[in-house]
Amino acid sequence: EDSTDNYRIKEVQFFGSTRRILLQSQNGPCPLLAICNILLLRNVLKINPDTRYITFFELVDLVSDWLFEANSSEGEPDSTSSRAVNLRESLSSCLEILPKLNVGLDVNCKFSGPTDFEYTRELSVFDLLDIALYHGWIVSQQDTTAYELFGKLSYNQVVERLIAYEEARQKSEPPAEGEKKGPELEGPELEANQKALEEGLVIK
Repeated sequence: EDSTDNYRIKEVQFFGSTRRILLQSQNGPCPLLAICNILLLRNVLKINPDTRYITFFELVDLVSDWLFEANSSEGEPDSTSSRAVNLRESLSSCLEILPKLNVGLDVNCKFSGPTDFEYTRELSVFDLLDIALYHGWIVSQQDTTAYELFGKLSYNQVVERLIAYEEARQKSEPPAEGEKKGPELEGPELEANQKALEEGLVIK
């Protein structure tokens, strides 16, 4: 039956062909489930036709096998080329990552385009499986002010600027009645504080 580590298999029609997909009802975002469904729709991942449920660890084994099969021509064990060595290292890293992909994937998207992300070890799994990731957090180039400010930044960088804005705002506010006034900002510190305020206002 359905559980966080057990997935039901369902047949669907996909562009005129019968394909099998995996379902879940008790877990949140599951990157491995998404990966498996893409590979199943591509008809490159094979599950016994009589199987109605499959476990998470069985899926890990299936994807691991396909990772090596899909990249076998470039990562021959006896090859000493730098490309082959790097590929073998990436495959080894993916084998460590796959068992951890039963929960949400932490990605840092960049606002410059729908396929732009900060590279992480987790994303290498998608690269080696030839699966493209997309996001919708894009800054329109028509909004010249916003695009110039953070069109080439990542989500995490924008969050850091918002934190800097909040800190700068607090420094710029007059102290409440009875509170001791802090030291006056001068020179570079004053300029940095003002810049943080300006950038934060646009982002907000």
